[in-house]
Amino acid sequence: MGLEILDSVRRDIRIVLLDYTMPGFVGAETLQYVREMTPAVKVVPLAPFIPQRITSSAGNGAEGDTEKSVYTKELIETIDLLAASTTAA
Repeated sequence: MGLEILDSVRRDIRIVLLDYTMPGFVGAETLQYVREMTPAVKVVPLAPFIPQRITSSAGNGAEGDTEKSVYTKELIETIDLLAASTTAA
């Protein structure tokens, strides 16, 4: 559903919060698909735990990563930073 929405309104989306552990999806593959579909969008993967930081281990175009269990403050800070550095296409 989210990928369909992204595809239909991709010019209006500047930041994507990606659940890295969605049932039926592989986070790294979904991230790659989002990057190919919308190269300019900023992507923040969310995961229940991050034993190795997603961005540093894969070099996959993610803008940051946040643990789901403790993400509220960090997530808001990340979105604020990305929103300030992102302009609409």
